[in-house]
Amino acid sequence: MRVKAAGQEIRTLHSLMRGIRVMRAELSCRLCPLEELLVMAANLAGAETGVFFQSCAASLSGLNENSFVDLWIDACRKCLPALSAESRGQLETLGASLGRYELDEQLAACDRYLRCAEETANGLLARLPEQRKLSLALSAAAGAFLCLLIL
Repeated sequence: MRVKAAGQEIRTLHSLMRGIRVMRAELSCRLCPLEELLVMAANLAGAETGVFFQSCAASLSGLNENSFVDLWIDACRKCLPALSAESRGQLETLGASLGRYELDEQLAACDRYLRCAEETANGLLARLPEQRKLSLALSAAAGAFLCLLIL
């Protein structure tokens, strides 16, 4: 289960990075409204995180009652269960910058998130073969121990 969860988090991070790269590119070129950015990201991010971006875009209608940060954090928690607390915290930090600050600061926040997400994904990917071997070894040891108990 741990290996499967790590693989799911890696896929989710890569999908999020695709969406954030799209948002960053559109922000730097056209300075699109937030709703349009989120819809583009949802279309290009992939199945893993498209729901997250769509949820954020749909919840913008409730922007009068809640801040964008609250809507972003709520969507993070509901739509991205595969992310670890650290990865989710990095994404929530990005949401605190989008649409609130100057363009340069928003682009820098996107760059910081992309850098952190890439490092996290690479770290998980590097540990994945080791985790696979460990889970196989533990399963074999448990099976051998069970055989000894039965005999």
